[in-house]
Amino acid sequence: MQVKIASLFTVVDASGPEMSLAETVTLLNDMCLFAPGALIDPNIRWQEVDAHTVTASFTHCDHTIQATLVFNGQSELVDFTSDDRMAASRDGKSFVRRRWSTPVREHALYDSHRVVKRGDAAWHSSEGEFTYLELELDAIQYNVADIVS
Repeated sequence: MQVKIASLFTVVDASGPEMSLAETVTLLNDMCLFAPGALIDPNIRWQEVDAHTVTASFTHCDHTIQATLVFNGQSELVDFTSDDRMAASRDGKSFVRRRWSTPVREHALYDSHRVVKRGDAAWHSSEGEFTYLELELDAIQYNVADIVS
């Protein structure tokens, strides 16, 4: 992961096992939010917690992460939480596991696929919750044959 200011000055330049672990969480989260049909992957193990909550254990390459998924009464995903995402330190030189969540505020139908329309991404710490992303999906395409670079 590289973060630059005005595409000129590098603020964060991170790679290695911590980033791979964090991206494994991101991959599972994206599957849950945007491609729920992919959740039949044999690398995901599911365990029911209660009528509206499950935990997922997902192995990708050498990394195994866990997440908790919460559903509403209409069986729609309303929250995804994991303690396996890595947050950068203030100076960007080190990483620490921190609770991360993506609460979903609205779902919509896109070409017969019901997925997230509006949601957030947030870090959780002893200081409280920090929402750093507000998402609103306008359109989504699957299996696009001609991708323009």
